[in-house]
Amino acid sequence: MEAKQSLGRKKELRSKLLGFRNSFDVKYVGEASDAICKKLRTKIICYDYLFLYNSFGKEISLSSLFNNKNIALPVVSRKKMFFRLISENTSYQKNKYGIDEPTSGEIVEPTESSIIILPSLALTKEGERLGYGGGYYDRYLSGHNCKKIGVCYKEFIVNSVFSEEHDIKVDEIITN
Repeated sequence: MEAKQSLGRKKELRSKLLGFRNSFDVKYVGEASDAICKKLRTKIICYDYLFLYNSFGKEISLSSLFNNKNIALPVVSRKKMFFRLISENTSYQKNKYGIDEPTSGEIVEPTESSIIILPSLALTKEGERLGYGGGYYDRYLSGHNCKKIGVCYKEFIVNSVFSEEHDIKVDEIITN
C-alpha cells in the first residue's frame, strides 16, 4: 500500500513540476543551461568519458559540452538503455519520446574514470532524483560504478521526491 502511495505522490509531483518548468521562457532556459554547463566544465576535466544526454523541451541543455572529448549519448531500446560515442559525423534519429539519439558510434560502458550527467526533473539535497518515470537511468546505473551528477533548475531542489528502494542517488548536484 505504501509503495502505491509513494508512486501516486511521485506522479503528482512530476506533473506539477513539468507544468511549472513548461512555463519557463526560452531566455531563462538558455541562461540556466549556460550556468550549469559552466560549472560542469570544471568538474569534467579529469574524466576520460562523458556520458551526457540530449535535452528535450525545456530540460537543461548540455549541448555546449558536446565538443569535449569522448562524449557518449543514450539510446533507448525497449526497456533498456545504452550509450554510443558521438562525433561530428554522427547521425541522429528521434526516439519514441521525441529525443534525438545517435544511430551510429561505438557502444561504450562507463567505468570509474567516467562521469554521467543525469537529466533530473527534481533533486533533493541528499541526491535523490526524480526523473520522468521510465526508470531507464536507475536500471542502467545499478550495474555501473561511475561518478553521477544530477542537474536541474535551482527551483527544483525539493524536500522529497518520494524515493523508492530501487532509485539510484546522484553523487553531486549542480543547479543554475
